[in-house]
Amino acid sequence: MQLNVELAELMTLLLSESWHPENRQLATKRGSLEAVRTYLDEHYPEKITLDDLSAKFYINKFYLTRIFKDTFGQSINQYLQEVRITHAKQLLRFTKKADRNDRLGVRI
Repeated sequence: MQLNVELAELMTLLLSESWHPENRQLATKRGSLEAVRTYLDEHYPEKITLDDLSAKFYINKFYLTRIFKDTFGQSINQYLQEVRITHAKQLLRFTKKADRNDRLGVRI
């Protein structure tokens, strides 16, 4: 009996996926955008260009900019600037001056 219930749930899931393929495309798009955002969060100190992102994630750069802004409400550059500013604030707030100078490569 339990097998029939699980089989019915599986069939329902499969049918809903086949009737609404746009949901699957949306999930795929969001997954790739999460990967882009994670990449930006991890590589914020580096120079990141739109061409680099589009090549790395196999997404057209114009499409990437449009769906990123539609999904997250800000452009890729705005998001990257926000991440960099946030990390700079944390560095100023939570590290000692000598440690900051070493991390930034400042010699006094």
